[in-house]
Amino acid sequence: SSTMLPRDRTASLPSGIISSPRLNFDTIEQAAAPYPHRLPKRLTWCVHITTAIGMAFLNILTIFFIRALVRSKFRIMQLMIDQSGLFAGVVLLVVASVMFAGACLGIIFLLAPAAAGSGSPENKGWLNGSQEMAKIFTWKTMVVRAVATVFSNASGFPVGREGPTVSMGGNFAYCIMDAL
Repeated sequence: SSTMLPRDRTASLPSGIISSPRLNFDTIEQAAAPYPHRLPKRLTWCVHITTAIGMAFLNILTIFFIRALVRSKFRIMQLMIDQSGLFAGVVLLVVASVMFAGACLGIIFLLAPAAAGSGSPENKGWLNGSQEMAKIFTWKTMVVRAVATVFSNASGFPVGREGPTVSMGGNFAYCIMDAL
């Protein structure tokens, strides 16, 4: 049936290709390929390069801040162990981890609830054509997701930077294109 391809793409197919028992997959693949956008190639390359450089910078910042927070957490714990004993050091470690976790949750729920999670399902939804996902791709959501990623990693949650970084990259590119 013609529901396999969007209506505007089926119009470009040779007549009878959808209903024929022997499909020509090369023709369908060409018709189903993404539409070329109307942006000049130079602008497209500028957006790609800007996104790559911006995300490299953001990723370096998140790594730097995660490293600084984790190091400071363990330095303070070691000082506490040296001064007051093991139990005090462990208590301080737990308190610091709870504070970082609270900061992570607080910034998400107070500033941008859409930044919760890795963002991968939202990216998949957007790439699959859901227009509802567009409202979560904002500068605010991206910055909150970056800060929350730092705090969640510093708290010791078993999470990584990879999923949120991919989501922030898509968010960054969307915001740049939206501004154009």
